[in-house]
Amino acid sequence: SGCWRCVYGCPYGAKWTARDFIDEACRAGTQLVDRARVLRVLVQDGRAAGVEVDMQGSVRTISAPIVVLAGGGIGSPRILHASGLGPRRVPFFSDPVVAVMGTVDDIDGGAEVPMAAGLHLHDEGVALADLTLPQPMYAAFAAQVGRVDRLFAHRRTLSMMVKIRDEIGGSVGPRWADKTLQASDRRKLAHGVAMAKAILREAGAHHIFKSWHFAAHPGGSVRIGEG
Repeated sequence: SGCWRCVYGCPYGAKWTARDFIDEACRAGTQLVDRARVLRVLVQDGRAAGVEVDMQGSVRTISAPIVVLAGGGIGSPRILHASGLGPRRVPFFSDPVVAVMGTVDDIDGGAEVPMAAGLHLHDEGVALADLTLPQPMYAAFAAQVGRVDRLFAHRRTLSMMVKIRDEIGGSVGPRWADKTLQASDRRKLAHGVAMAKAILREAGAHHIFKSWHFAAHPGGSVRIGEG
């Protein structure tokens, strides 16, 4: 349909989303409370007994026989620390990603379903995939690295994702997160970028450039068996 909104969430429901879990839970009787930020987990007799939340400036308590902490790789360790259940700082991984892009003269694209095919090199810790980007995101990546000459080449651009398995490190703190890449991580990214550039050249691309790396999936901060 040329919709191009895949990255933002499919408006047609054609793509799986984590919201499916929420919909299923609500059908089973779960009450969804929005505009509520969890401050800490409440503990009674050594067990989680509920949460304290900030609801638009009002602090309230919600009790529950079972508490599932699912605040993500950044939010979960912060909630645990605020609850007295975890350390102030924890290491994590970020699944660093670089977008590699090149111009192909005879295409009219930019609205394809992204990541429809890919390659996972397990031993090397590198994954490659096609990566069609929405025009605003593509323009932001190009401007970020000073490629103003490519700002208006979106419809003629092929993009590839390079993602690596980075080392656990850095730290998530109460108000910050830092994940400086290690030397081994940078080598993996360089290897993946070189492969992506070679593939794009074989596809006839020119004016090839790459974005800065960014964190795709912060995680590993509340690991099973740790703590």
